[in-house]
Amino acid sequence: MDTARPTATIVVSETTLNIGQTSLVTITFSEKVSNFSNADVTVANGSLGTLSSTDGIVWSGTFTPSVNLEDATNSITLANTYTDVAGNAGQSAASGNYTVDTKAPTASVTLTDNTNAAITSLTAG
Repeated sequence: MDTARPTATIVVSETTLNIGQTSLVTITFSEKVSNFSNADVTVANGSLGTLSSTDGIVWSGTFTPSVNLEDATNSITLANTYTDVAGNAGQSAASGNYTVDTKAPTASVTLTDNTNAAITSLTAG
């Protein structure tokens, strides 16, 4: 008789995400699960493509961060709404932290000499 609650680990492969980047997210369960879908997963500052699995134990999908955002504290969490094939309720889990920086840099130029002198070059650093 199986009475053990399944557990899970969540790994975000790229922990620093910048403009145009995505990351593979892998959720590995301690045993085969049922009643599991993206609805069981909460994603901070982005979206997770449809999770898929070939064995019911290792699930993966692509995380895409939100645009125009800077946030150094994020995680993906799993609710305890899934079950194993024996019907035992699963345990919640969370990924490690990942950083999202999809905000484009900005610059401003201030001229302090208004004598109408021609600017021959401008270098940004």
